[in-house]
Amino acid sequence: MKLYINTLGAFDINIEGQSVMDKFCRTDTSDRFFKFFLTFRNKKILPETIMDNLLANSESDNPENILNTSIFELKRIMESFLPEGSDGDKYISINFANGYYCMKTGENTKLDVDEFESLIKQGDFEYRRNSEKAIELYDAALKLYNGAYLSEIEYEVWLMLSRNYYSRLYIKTVYRLIEMLRERADSEESYISVIRSRLDDLK
Repeated sequence: MKLYINTLGAFDINIEGQSVMDKFCRTDTSDRFFKFFLTFRNKKILPETIMDNLLANSESDNPENILNTSIFELKRIMESFLPEGSDGDKYISINFANGYYCMKTGENTKLDVDEFESLIKQGDFEYRRNSEKAIELYDAALKLYNGAYLSEIEYEVWLMLSRNYYSRLYIKTVYRLIEMLRERADSEESYISVIRSRLDDLK
């Protein structure tokens, strides 16, 4: 079974098409922690970095205790939505080693942003080799972009670099696709017709 995480537009976590958000969104803290770790997945993060980004406004005299409690709760929630008896390392897990936390995504977890970026890279590779294939790949990538990265979060400093990156990638791909369709069109009318059709497909 595969775990799918959608981050472009409406956030969702599902297994084989079945959303598990009812198990996940129990607290705002768990939600923020999960999305923070997800944004920096497969990267080592110091506890101080996490506290600076997620607990800066906490009035607690012991932020480390809040950090440990929040991560413990998040790990428990993550375990609850994985298939019973499954190996968490093949899906998604948070580990602490050598002073760093790290969320790792395994072979059974798929993210829309990873697929989005991969399709565009494949399209760029085919750009001068096979225009029909490139257009097909760009089309598939654009259909994954249903809104800004983690759009339900209005503003977080730690989020903006990734959000802007995916936004720029989307805009670049739209312009490249338009350029390729213009080159293929035998008239301005057919070009406009094709563009309208593509826009309708993306709705």
